[in-house]
Amino acid sequence: MSDIVKGTFDIRKPADSDGFSASQMRALLNALWQGDNSPLRPRCHYVPEDFEYLNDAACQSVWSGTGVTVTTNSTNEQEGSYCLQCAIDVTGDRQVDRTLVIDLSGFLKLKVWTRCDKVSSAIKFLLRDSAGNESYWNITTDGTVDTWKQDTLTLASPDSNNGTPATLSDIAKIGYKALEASQTYLFDEIRAEVGMTVYVGSSDVAGFFRQVWHGVDIPLNFAGGNSPTFTAPTTYPRIDLLTIDGAGTLAWTTGSEAASPTPPNCPVGVIPICYVYCKTTMMRVLDFEEKDSDADQGYVYRDIRPFFNLGGGTDEKVKADSADPAEGYLNEKTDNATLDVDTTAHKIRVKNLGIVEGKIGANAVSQGKLKTTTGAVSKQGGASFQWSLLTLPGGEYGFYPQLKGNYTSAHYGASLAYKDQSAGAGAWSTSYVTYIYLGAGYSISLYAYAQQRYITASSNTHWIFLLYNKTSKQIIAGYEAPDHPSYGNGEDEEKVPHPFADYFNRPLSDNLQIILLDNDKLDEIKAKRKRNKEILEIIGEEYEIDFESNPVYKPREIVEIDEFGDLRGEVISVIEKEVKKIVNGKTLVIQLAKTLKKRTVSQLPSYILYKSLKLKQ
Repeated sequence: MSDIVKGTFDIRKPADSDGFSASQMRALLNALWQGDNSPLRPRCHYVPEDFEYLNDAACQSVWSGTGVTVTTNSTNEQEGSYCLQCAIDVTGDRQVDRTLVIDLSGFLKLKVWTRCDKVSSAIKFLLRDSAGNESYWNITTDGTVDTWKQDTLTLASPDSNNGTPATLSDIAKIGYKALEASQTYLFDEIRAEVGMTVYVGSSDVAGFFRQVWHGVDIPLNFAGGNSPTFTAPTTYPRIDLLTIDGAGTLAWTTGSEAASPTPPNCPVGVIPICYVYCKTTMMRVLDFEEKDSDADQGYVYRDIRPFFNLGGGTDEKVKADSADPAEGYLNEKTDNATLDVDTTAHKIRVKNLGIVEGKIGANAVSQGKLKTTTGAVSKQGGASFQWSLLTLPGGEYGFYPQLKGNYTSAHYGASLAYKDQSAGAGAWSTSYVTYIYLGAGYSISLYAYAQQRYITASSNTHWIFLLYNKTSKQIIAGYEAPDHPSYGNGEDEEKVPHPFADYFNRPLSDNLQIILLDNDKLDEIKAKRKRNKEILEIIGEEYEIDFESNPVYKPREIVEIDEFGDLRGEVISVIEKEVKKIVNGKTLVIQLAKTLKKRTVSQLPSYILYKSLKLKQ
């Protein structure tokens, strides 16, 4: 059996005029035996048009053009058994085309075969998208009459267009144009070749055989298409794995670069398709049988589609332990309080809020295990010393605040709070709150900052409030944190609607405006953070409020412990703790419970604007 090598199946072979040999027949049968043409076939090219029409009626139902007589030709074909023949009338400058919906964005080149009964006829190949945009590639037929010539067209570089290039991901029509008068053209196979991707064939064969199943009860329904693109390795070769999941999504598992690379392991729950040997010099992927034609390119290293899935054919259930009287699914063996089963990802997980205080040992929580975050407030200076009373993020759940300024030699001030009844200034609450009285002076370029680390229960969003002076067009104070200013400050968002305590029960001056920022620029800003430069400082230096923006406010949640049961909101968890005390020699067990509530800020007060940021000009 030493003469058995890797075979390649070609649906067009044997053709009528091939002179097909016995060795070629053996190779074709080897390819069938080896499964080369089985479902999900990985290839580095795709043939969107092979012109294998059995009769004139068949090709005329697909291809047509004004002044063009279209027939099938089984005498002069270049590939397969048939080609397309187009006889042009005396008018000339004709076009022949067909409707073909195809995504060519993952392909690098097209190879087309042409032939003409005239020497060097100048014509064009065309692609049109669904919007009517067309791209053209110039082709000159062979310099010898009635001789086949293959042209390679770079899809990203058409020679011309009708005003706007066709969108390769949205092709709706292909064809040839500028066909000369009274000439006869033959067209054969149009072949698309991939770039940094692999084309995977359909999971169905001949529209009848559906032989690929995901698991034991779900047939895979994949129409065929390109894998995601990938990048070449940087230093050493690499072997990547292409897989498909039950939804028909192709994905890469990237291997490790090495002088002698090895394939990565296959993830759980997917079907392996092939390995690709990636080179640092590659710009495209070749089929295995073409790998020696260009040593710089990567290639399909191994076809690993499984013939059989021996993962079991029974509905497997489990017992929790040896004494468990009944088998069941895993979701029946969890308490559904601490653990549950994600029925979408089909994995066991710790349930949201499932690890309650009573299940944590006294010495089990270190500093790194606390769910903490930070928030900050800021105050701009002025011609005189300027103060603002600000609500610190985190409230009672906060640690001691840290202070900084944007200059070292400057005037700054900070204190807890003050209330001057006679002057009507300041603020003092009847509830415990975490205020800071923050100031800076004698220059509008000065900013004082206070940052507080605190224990959070949510952190699923971010709140950035700004106090804006419409006259000076300056941000004079700010607040940023993952939690609303009311969090941990003894009140709800109706009593603490923003962080600027000077204006809780006092109208804003006409020249002031409170703004809540949309989070559309948040990721961009976070990427610029440094140890000594945080969100508010970056906003002040690089951004300005986009007053022409009109983002839509979406409701945001506040999650907070309601220790006394007087906060509004939906109960989402009760945190229970058992405390033991010895009184007069007897042990008393006291059950303590704290309620975790969620409330929604559905809309903002009318005096708070909701705006986006933009970079300063």
